[in-house]
Amino acid sequence: MEIIRDYLDHLGLRVPCETTDYTEFLELFSSDIEKWKEFSENIFVKVALQSPSFPHLLFRLMMNHYAARAHYAIALLYLFSDKDKTRTWRILGANFPLMLRAAADKELIYVFGPTLVDLGNREAERLASLQSVVVYEVQRLADATSQLRGKYSGLLCTTEEIIRNAFARPKISQSQLESECLIGSCVLKSARMNEVSKQYESVPPTFYSKLAASLYLVCTEKRNACFAFRSFSGVSDIRKRVVSVQANTLEISVSEHGPGALPVEDTARARALSGFTNWSVFIAESINMLINWLQYHASADPDGEGGVDFGRRLARYLAYPFNADECNIYRSAPKHGAISLEAYAQYSRSAIPPGRSRLIAEEVVRISKGPFPKRSIVARASFLNAEQYCVLFEQASGAAIPEDQVLCFPNGHEDSDWGRSACAIPIRFSGLSWGVIEFVSVMPHAFRETVRSKIEGVISVFAPHVLQREIFGGVRELSRTMMSTRTIGDRKGDLAAVFQNLLCARSLSIFSFKKGERPELFVQRGWSDIENILDAKVNAERTLSAIIAQFADEGVDFRWLNDALGPEPRLSALRGRNPERVLLARVLWRIAEGLGHAAIALIEFQHRPVQAENWQSLVKFVCQATGNTIGGIYSKETWDIELRLRSAHELKKSAKGLASSNEKLSKLIERLERGPDQRTLQKVRTVMTDYRRYSASVDRMTYALENTAYDPSTIEPRFGLAGSAVDRWVATGRSSIDIRDVINHAFYGASEAFTDRNILLPEFVSLPKLEAYVEEWCLQEVLLSLSQNAQKYAAPNTAILISEKSTNNLGLRISNIGPRLDEDEEHRVFNDQARGRRVVALGIEGSGYGLHYAQEMARKYMGCDLDHFQTELDKGRDAELTWHHFTLVLPRRLVKKL
Repeated sequence: MEIIRDYLDHLGLRVPCETTDYTEFLELFSSDIEKWKEFSENIFVKVALQSPSFPHLLFRLMMNHYAARAHYAIALLYLFSDKDKTRTWRILGANFPLMLRAAADKELIYVFGPTLVDLGNREAERLASLQSVVVYEVQRLADATSQLRGKYSGLLCTTEEIIRNAFARPKISQSQLESECLIGSCVLKSARMNEVSKQYESVPPTFYSKLAASLYLVCTEKRNACFAFRSFSGVSDIRKRVVSVQANTLEISVSEHGPGALPVEDTARARALSGFTNWSVFIAESINMLINWLQYHASADPDGEGGVDFGRRLARYLAYPFNADECNIYRSAPKHGAISLEAYAQYSRSAIPPGRSRLIAEEVVRISKGPFPKRSIVARASFLNAEQYCVLFEQASGAAIPEDQVLCFPNGHEDSDWGRSACAIPIRFSGLSWGVIEFVSVMPHAFRETVRSKIEGVISVFAPHVLQREIFGGVRELSRTMMSTRTIGDRKGDLAAVFQNLLCARSLSIFSFKKGERPELFVQRGWSDIENILDAKVNAERTLSAIIAQFADEGVDFRWLNDALGPEPRLSALRGRNPERVLLARVLWRIAEGLGHAAIALIEFQHRPVQAENWQSLVKFVCQATGNTIGGIYSKETWDIELRLRSAHELKKSAKGLASSNEKLSKLIERLERGPDQRTLQKVRTVMTDYRRYSASVDRMTYALENTAYDPSTIEPRFGLAGSAVDRWVATGRSSIDIRDVINHAFYGASEAFTDRNILLPEFVSLPKLEAYVEEWCLQEVLLSLSQNAQKYAAPNTAILISEKSTNNLGLRISNIGPRLDEDEEHRVFNDQARGRRVVALGIEGSGYGLHYAQEMARKYMGCDLDHFQTELDKGRDAELTWHHFTLVLPRRLVKKL
């Protein structure tokens, strides 16, 4: 009240008090209408930061706050002072979900409203229709009475009923809008209101609207009506008075009820307690309505328009109880080893600028993908996993209270009001971070601690229903993945994406595990270097592989990596990953009767789940569903088909080499028949070496096919063969081989295949031996795969470049010109069965097995690495083509002389 007095003094207006009667109030108001209008328009902004502790969020609660009551009364009195009695005026307009229209003539005051329209799905269309609604002009008493009785009989609602309808009212069509947007109307005689108000010293401003509604009910329904209000005699006596209106005589009588006087110091406390109690009851009612709505709508199909409509309506419903001008919901989305945000649902009462919800959502999403998000409380809430609250934000200066709680708005829209206060609260279910909900208000300090605690309670109500939709959608995606005709490599990627999204995980790695063997990476998303650190020591004694093996032997379902590392972890070995947020989980699947398999999943969360919540059940469910899907993907029938395709790929490669060697050998024999020649004999020896290598590859692949047991964890029989070859090589003393000789075999031995496609190889130059300690067959397989890749995908009439780079390590680089890879395809070039869009569009045959096989062979069985990058061609060349560079990196320790 002191703030109101100070503001009135500042405007030079006389201060009204609670005992000021209607006539005196009207005289005060009529003396300077323009200043009173300024007071009415700015009173909320001036007092919001220092208003009572309970939140004045809704119309019903605002009526218990003197500033709001004064605003309401001033709006009515403005009508009384209008000289021509033809003006209409909106009361409590854009800042509230309720809207009143009022008009007056010489005898009557009409109050239409409160107005509450459910905008439904077509928000822009409904807003345009609302603006075109006819505001009913003042008519004579007889005409007005008959019109109101015929058109609005039975539609009069109390404030409480209107608030409930914020959740209960169905969507309305455009044809119904005009007749249903005006919820109720009331008529009262100015003389009657003035007469009653003079009888008592204390009349609250809400008395007028209650009396108006009672009089209208009596006139239209011809039955008695009554209402209650509180009266303040002085400042220490609070009494409850009941006003009764008789239908026959229109006589008004008043009776007093209540406990009598209250101590002066308890008066403000009692008023605040009453307002807070009313608001708490309203929130409880709203939550019940929300629960009922969710039970019917949360199970709907989350795809397409149904899913979009669910989110939009949920955001709209949540905006009303907390009197927010905007409600935005964002979903955490794992991408490239980090968590960003995606727009899930937006609702805004403002239509300025056009597409407001979309614009602000795009800005928040953009900020969330950048470095530490300082300009968005939504991104901060997601990043810090903590509630964020901006008490006051000045858009012009960019200043905020607190200083770090700055609100964001799209560039180029500085002229629009994007809110003065906002709160962002993380949404969690089962202990896992799912997303963020944001409430924005044009009023400062609109979401006090009490309000935010209620918001958290509402989140706990709707979050399980959102989780239910997520699980339904995830299970459906897992079923689609299992039944899909896509390649196994693609289905593994789809499977990992569903797993990761269901758990809102930052990264995911699943390792196929056999007792006594090194874990094999089955699939990963977001942790691209996980396989490189398997053999790194993560504590004083053990490697990450050993920790995974120990966890597999323990037989438990979960263990945090930090607990498994022990008291002295080597965090540098994890390359920036926090072991407190990495969970080891068991994944089981059955691929045939009596034949099961186990894998270990490393799940990295953005924030560690709350231990007190039941996150274990959700993780266990997702692991089980994933295991069932893997079992379906790797059924015996599917595995047999995949095995045949991969084996055929390798046999075809060796068969082409044998055919080329046979053709060369035939030509050399013809030359020898004409006479002995030492140079020709040397070429024969070279061809025979190539022949023996190809023959050995065929023999080894045949052996692998005959002896490969049914085990989908080793779907590449070639890798098992490589392991055996490396074991024999180690047992026989780890002999060195001539790298250049193997390069000549892989590329120059297939020179005719390159010639057939007009692809030029570098001129052959006899160079000294370059020896390295690697297994010969493994190196041969890597280089043959690169040779086959160049034969398929190199553009005709281009050249192959073969070069050696030696700094700290030795790099063997194979370069060719071929179809360009898009940015999202570059990092997947070594994925199993991955093929570029342009390659597929050109109709070039291929399987996507070769490069994946080559990189796995280099990394796992040679201790080397194989990488790829592309560079632009000279200007003027075909933009669809680019240089592709594949580099086999041999560590210095493996090269005999470098």
